[in-house]
Amino acid sequence: MSKKSKFAGILSQAVEQKNQLEANVKQNIIVLQELKNLIAPLTEEELQLLEQSILAEGCREPIILWNRNEKFVIVDGHNRYQICQKYNLDFKFEVRNFESLEDVKNWMINNQLGKRNLTEQQKSYLRGLRYLNEKKKVGGSGKNQYSNVVKLTTLPETENKSNADNLTTLRTTEKLAQIFQVSPKTIERDAKFALGLDYLVGEDAQLKNQILNKFIKIPTGIIQKLADNKKDKEKIKKEILERYIEKKLVPKKTNETQTDTDYKKKILEILKKMSEKELKNLYEQLKKFEK
Repeated sequence: MSKKSKFAGILSQAVEQKNQLEANVKQNIIVLQELKNLIAPLTEEELQLLEQSILAEGCREPIILWNRNEKFVIVDGHNRYQICQKYNLDFKFEVRNFESLEDVKNWMINNQLGKRNLTEQQKSYLRGLRYLNEKKKVGGSGKNQYSNVVKLTTLPETENKSNADNLTTLRTTEKLAQIFQVSPKTIERDAKFALGLDYLVGEDAQLKNQILNKFIKIPTGIIQKLADNKKDKEKIKKEILERYIEKKLVPKKTNETQTDTDYKKKILEILKKMSEKELKNLYEQLKKFEK
């Protein structure tokens, strides 16, 4: 066998092994709901645009995965993965190493905070979650939750090593304040907001997103009150639900049927297409019915 054919055989074998490994990864991809809930959901219009882009150009950005005991958890690219599965499209992926689930969450939080289309409440909630995740690493009890001193293990990619070294002697609030360029007091309020919101909505991810997207508007200070260890915690929660949420979610009563609404929409569409002269003639005709 010549050296050329031997090399070709080795190359072919390597490519086959690579394809088998990739196939194995794709067959073992899983979605953790608690991680997916960290991602701000796309609007229907944004999802349609993403779908059209992927159908036209393919999935250009790789799906970020975490190897968790040979199960590959999606860290970034939930929507892209869903679209590729829907249309049976191929996609690239990148497997990253994380020490724990909390480190994955921190990476996702940092990644989300790097985006520009977040509301102020979304930013506050994510910063608060980042603080609470760091607190878990030292087994915080919550009694002195804003003064723990810990080493931050997951810094944004923009942070260099020297900055990380300089942060190791600071309190958690001060470290995060420097990383996210806000004040330590803001981090404390963010942590209260995250605790309060999670207590308010429980496992209802849809309700949480409606609040964070300001579809349901609740003053931040009121949500923060739920984080305090008070006996009237349930009372505050009940008042919030009654005042801000239940009324918002109850459909407004109307005497109009769906057919009435459809007719009005069609009439408006027709009027928009009419010329000024046609509108004037129509107006003169309609005036007759007033008599």
